[in-house]
Amino acid sequence: MTKEQIVNFVKLFVLPIFPGIKIETNDHFRELERVFVGQPAKREDDPGPNPGPVYLVIQAEYRSTAENRVLLFRSQLFDAAERDFIRKVFEITKKYYDTLGSFEQYEEIIFNEAVADVISTNNNTVLSIFSYLEILSNRTYEGKNIAFSIAIDETRQGIDGLDIKEFIRNDYFMVLTNSINTVITIDILGKIIDYSVQSGTPNTGIYPVVFKDIANYSEADRIVITLIINGDILIFKNKNLVFAKRRGHWIVFSHEQIITQMGCGVSGRWSGLIRKAIYETAIDVSFMHTGGLICLAKADNNERYLEKTYEKYLFTSPAEQQCSKAKLFSALLGKRFQELDRNLRKEICSVDGAILVKSTGEIVAVGAIIKNPAESDEGARTAAAMSLSELGLAVKISTDGMIKGFFETPDSNEPRYSIG
Repeated sequence: MTKEQIVNFVKLFVLPIFPGIKIETNDHFRELERVFVGQPAKREDDPGPNPGPVYLVIQAEYRSTAENRVLLFRSQLFDAAERDFIRKVFEITKKYYDTLGSFEQYEEIIFNEAVADVISTNNNTVLSIFSYLEILSNRTYEGKNIAFSIAIDETRQGIDGLDIKEFIRNDYFMVLTNSINTVITIDILGKIIDYSVQSGTPNTGIYPVVFKDIANYSEADRIVITLIINGDILIFKNKNLVFAKRRGHWIVFSHEQIITQMGCGVSGRWSGLIRKAIYETAIDVSFMHTGGLICLAKADNNERYLEKTYEKYLFTSPAEQQCSKAKLFSALLGKRFQELDRNLRKEICSVDGAILVKSTGEIVAVGAIIKNPAESDEGARTAAAMSLSELGLAVKISTDGMIKGFFETPDSNEPRYSIG
């Protein structure tokens, strides 16, 4: 593949999935990781392990020069799951190119195959499920959109004569499960194992809280693939949301890496519990499609919120000066942000305006309107996030599900990290 073809690969397959990546035009060979058709490798003169590579090289052969490779840059770190997925997509893309002389028209096939390869030992069964759920996403039953969940258990054997392919053609089959707590489990070959309800499971992984029961079913050698009513496809493995297909594109979720990124490179700035709580809430709001904005102040900026909002929104203001939001939520929310139930955090984020939190997790405002935010091409919520980022970390969740974290970047639209 030529450099031009690799650039086309990046634009088609990498940029839509990993927001914030840019093609580095000045190839100074400062890569810290590489993506090859074969195994990743390092130069003999590489300085050794690095704490956070932000450069990634895409090239078709082991030995390559700047003329036929592409250097990618992102302020957000590339973690192992992301690098492995990009490598897998590139391997499959090159296979199509070597066989057919092109790959551009096979975008959906390549992505589906890459995801299937990553999550299962039998990608044919997974690809069949993807095809079935895609069909269901374009259908309704009695005027309602369809939600459906299928689990694949790679350690158990299904019932002879109950191949799922024999039943998915029937209309009644599409209403047997939902995306919340009912599921049909099949074996690796597609034979049905059982039909069950999952309920009362604890919050142990990272996923949108509304899918708690179905997510926690994805333990050990079992994965769950779920179609939700808006047409998104979610994949749960090891009790975590690992992939989602949203707006026609697959998204890779690297939860722990993002939670680390939220520390903004300074150990001890915020506790892991606070960062995890804010991240989980951002995921919850993302899949509610209500939008939201959360600001977590640095310790030395805890008392500076009055610079960004109006006194009437602050819980610390005199009662006679507080608006109805401040009166209500200051009375009801007696816990720190990370101590509130996830469902409550999700709901208060849907209130128009920003949630303002001190470095210790103390909530000082819900639904606060931000003063005179700088202009942004992306809209008022992004402008407010950029303004709030002067105080610490501002996490903006768009109604389309995109999550962006801004930190000390008031003069730039560039987030520190992006998801989806």
